[in-house]
Amino acid sequence: MNKKTVNYLLMVIAAAIVVVGALFWVLSATINGFEWYKAHYTLYIVLGGPGIISLLVMIFNRNRMWGFIGFVALAAVFISAACWGDLSVWLPFVILLAAGIILYIAVFRPDKYDKGDNQKAGYKNYAERKAEEEAAKKAEDSGKKE
Repeated sequence: MNKKTVNYLLMVIAAAIVVVGALFWVLSATINGFEWYKAHYTLYIVLGGPGIISLLVMIFNRNRMWGFIGFVALAAVFISAACWGDLSVWLPFVILLAAGIILYIAVFRPDKYDKGDNQKAGYKNYAERKAEEEAAKKAEDSGKKE
């Protein structure tokens, strides 16, 4: 499959997860058999599912924006779980967030530092550039005196 088709399928899956979360919320509000389902579980489904899908899109597209969206969504799930006091829910989302960070590092392999100009051939540091400027200035001054 090409990139466009996979992106489309992943976005359809994310939308389906949101619809399922909304459906569970509606069922919990209307049907008496759904007392086990709390309304804040909808937040976990609606934020966590697309967050995980965003991390998958990041891996497939090698686009950092999707990784940031996924991290923000999973962090929001973690914060909402902390606010509701669902201690049993914390661990899986912490593991998912850690796995997302590891995947981000694995996909993009960020350098420890920016190599910049000092790795280029012919690079001169500050002291060398200043010495050349002084030598050029002296040569210019001696040229004017003669």
